[in-house]
Amino acid sequence: MTMETGTQQTENDVPALQKGLKVLELLAEESGLTPPEIERRTGLNKAMVFRILRALRHHGYVDLDESTRAYSLGLKLVELGAAASSHINVVSVSRNVIDQLRDSLQETVNLGILRDGRVVYAAMAESHRSLRMISSVGRRDNLHSTSIGKAILAWLDPVEQQSLLALHPLERRTDATITDPAEVLIQLAESRNRGYAIDDQENEPGARCIGVPVLDSANRPIAALSVSGPSTRMQPERLPGVAASLWEASKEISRRLGYSPDSDHTEQELHTA
Repeated sequence: MTMETGTQQTENDVPALQKGLKVLELLAEESGLTPPEIERRTGLNKAMVFRILRALRHHGYVDLDESTRAYSLGLKLVELGAAASSHINVVSVSRNVIDQLRDSLQETVNLGILRDGRVVYAAMAESHRSLRMISSVGRRDNLHSTSIGKAILAWLDPVEQQSLLALHPLERRTDATITDPAEVLIQLAESRNRGYAIDDQENEPGARCIGVPVLDSANRPIAALSVSGPSTRMQPERLPGVAASLWEASKEISRRLGYSPDSDHTEQELHTA
């Protein structure tokens, strides 16, 4: 295996995409450019600029001023930027919170976000114990078989739940994995009422995980936290106490993001709002 620098590796990758990004970067520098101006500034030919602008406009990445025939960046980029900023902020403000939670519970703590119908592990603090559950930052996992995925789903409305569950086949990871969508929806309702989601050896044999969402000011899940460990240590009687610690961590992360839930809310109100 050989190693290449990022520049060497991407110079010739997906030429059309490279040209489209060049147009977007130009419009980010200077808004309101006509196709001839874009051709001159990018060095791209007329046909290529036309095709790029047509595709970008179709997907909402650029807008056309019909009166001047000039193009500017579209609202889709604002949406993507806001989403990226939110996820980056969640990771940055969560770092020492999940470290402290790991030290308190002596188990692995994970922070996950929703991406394309999958869980993406965005940050984690591994247990110091020799027998522990670990994953890796950037890894994708299922919504229906993980406590993080179920914690996010459980705090969404039923229409969103069904839509997300329909994006991918419900893979059977272990003998305990629930793959019937109707049964998953029942489990999500139970998770919401209980105040936390459980992965009871559904994603990995011998592992039991518990998860709660990180909620924004509208009580929508922007991420989720989980604690995972061997089922021999994560006994059922321990889970409510772990859940309480997870909710404290979740509220602290939300506070750091600028959210101010009513301090008079009870835990149950926060769980079921």
